[in-house]
Amino acid sequence: MLAPYTFRSIAALALLFCGTPNLLHAQVSYAFQATSATYEPVADYTVCDFDGDGFDRINELDGELFHFFGVPFPVGDDHPLHIGDFGFVRVDNDSSLIIMDGLFTTLEPHDQNSEVRYAITGTSGARTLTVEWHRWHLSNGPEINFASWQVRMEQGTGAITIHIGPNSGGTNLFTNISGPNCGIFYSPVDFSGCYEKIWVEGAPDAIVVDSAANYDFDALFGFPEANTLYRFTPRTATTDLPAAPIVGLAQLVVSGTQLNLEWPAAPAPLAITILDATGRTVQRSSTAHDTWRFNSTTLPSGVYFLQAQAGEAVYTARFIRP
Repeated sequence: MLAPYTFRSIAALALLFCGTPNLLHAQVSYAFQATSATYEPVADYTVCDFDGDGFDRINELDGELFHFFGVPFPVGDDHPLHIGDFGFVRVDNDSSLIIMDGLFTTLEPHDQNSEVRYAITGTSGARTLTVEWHRWHLSNGPEINFASWQVRMEQGTGAITIHIGPNSGGTNLFTNISGPNCGIFYSPVDFSGCYEKIWVEGAPDAIVVDSAANYDFDALFGFPEANTLYRFTPRTATTDLPAAPIVGLAQLVVSGTQLNLEWPAAPAPLAITILDATGRTVQRSSTAHDTWRFNSTTLPSGVYFLQAQAGEAVYTARFIRP
């Protein structure tokens, strides 16, 4: 259920937490790259039909397994995928959410060609969803401004991209309060503490990448040049693998300081790595069985990521050492 955390409350939170960025360069789940590629409008698309909260529930991908921030999200009623009218894609489960912001802010049609549309390509296991905001006016910018952009999520590679298309250009058009938000983050649904964030902010020709795990959402001050591509590439392969059905059965159960990993029928041996919140390896282990037990009392309190590898398949889970 989306309410009460609809687009409008997320926007209010983004503005509330704007402030001086706390910069970290240890992006645990994704590597970031700013590059360029020819921008092509989506073809054979479907035009979005938004509800009163500004969401369009996309059900064509129901039953497909995607991974975000190392966490499996089998898309469906329990893990719904939504497009937001003001420039973002969102995936939920019962306790957390993933947000992918293109140029997220209040938007108005620029002309009669303004629309939000999407296309799904590829075969099962290698689907790609491309969402395009075609010719939109950013409400808090100069009177004559417009931009087109795409948010793309690739099932086969796990990569997320934000692709900037034709726009009205210009620099210093916005402030942290008025400008568009651009990046990805992973959070509890109640916004009680950000798990991970990779945020693109500042002047488009001198961007700052903020990967502090907080709700500090600074804005872009202008439009990146057309054909700019921001790519978020997973640091571990989690999709498009022959053993993907096995990955879906893996489960990490945390009870206090005790970690219990269950991976029924996983091919032995299992290689286990634990990383801290900075991406530093703090523990390596292995087991010849499809279960693994570990007591985390030797680890300092904090947020950690467990990565288990069985053959070519990788399972990743986040846990907290109390």
